[in-house]
Amino acid sequence: MTGPDRQFLKRAYRDTWDDGNRREMIVCSFLESLGFEVELTGFMALSNEYNPASPPEKAIPDLAIYNNFGKKIWFEVTGTNNLPVSAKIWVRPDKVDFAKRHRSEGVTYLAHVITSRLLVRFVDLTNILENRLSVVRAHVHGYTETFYAVPFQYVISMKKMRSKLMGWKNAYR
Repeated sequence: MTGPDRQFLKRAYRDTWDDGNRREMIVCSFLESLGFEVELTGFMALSNEYNPASPPEKAIPDLAIYNNFGKKIWFEVTGTNNLPVSAKIWVRPDKVDFAKRHRSEGVTYLAHVITSRLLVRFVDLTNILENRLSVVRAHVHGYTETFYAVPFQYVISMKKMRSKLMGWKNAYR
């Protein structure tokens, strides 16, 4: 990682952990309502405790579910409290890199939560073509971060995701 050390970023984002936990719970509730058991896979997912350690691998998604044949889907949870539904979703490049590297183990989705609307929008990070996305550099929490801006055409609604997951639940592939 270039830029500030991991401890700087943990301290900088510490005041957002409760909001992040709320978003993770919204996604967990959505998945559990479909009959899935949710596994916490991300480093310190659903926690607001400070941990000076580092995860075993960078960008591990927060949550995972399995279908009836043991196939995995990961969910990287992110979001904001209020945003127009048609706005582009920003995702860090390392999150897309993880999805590509682990494609043989399962599909990775970004679950973008707009907390004020209790709305979750999904993006398939495993199959997205990052060369078609614009790059955004934003000053966030005292540090300039790089993101891909995902346009609305790549967004999967909750309704479509529900249908997709229910079909996948009993599918072998």
